[in-house]
Amino acid sequence: MKKKVIGWIIGIVVVALIIVFSVRRPPKQPEVIKIGAILPLTGELGFFGEGDRKALELFEKEHPDVKFVFEDSKGTAKDGLNAANKLVMEGIKYYITSLSYIVNTIQPVFDKYHCLNFTLNMDPRSEEKSPYCFRLYVTFYDEMDKLIELIE
Repeated sequence: MKKKVIGWIIGIVVVALIIVFSVRRPPKQPEVIKIGAILPLTGELGFFGEGDRKALELFEKEHPDVKFVFEDSKGTAKDGLNAANKLVMEGIKYYITSLSYIVNTIQPVFDKYHCLNFTLNMDPRSEEKSPYCFRLYVTFYDEMDKLIELIE
């Protein structure tokens, strides 16, 4: 009887050790936040995107837990849409985009996949139409109000 009890105890200890060592996880690595940046990096409007890219790269250097994945919209809605679809399929959930006509073209993709878009554009409609779009610039309305103020 004693041998049976000792056998059971040893068996339970062995099973417990197997469970503990099989469930043991490696040390947790810091999670890197990937952010898609769809900017006009080439083409006639490349000067808009290059400054933004440099600013984001400076931020990335100081924050190793953030990684920007740059895609070139080439200043066209078609290329911007291709870039958005590509990055969404890679599982990226956060974006920085620019140029109103490109943002208004690609925002439905971000809405469909519940991706957050911080946009550098002046068209307030992009933000009004989507709960996933947050503009970082003043609006056309603000610009016109300022122009009227200056004229008066």
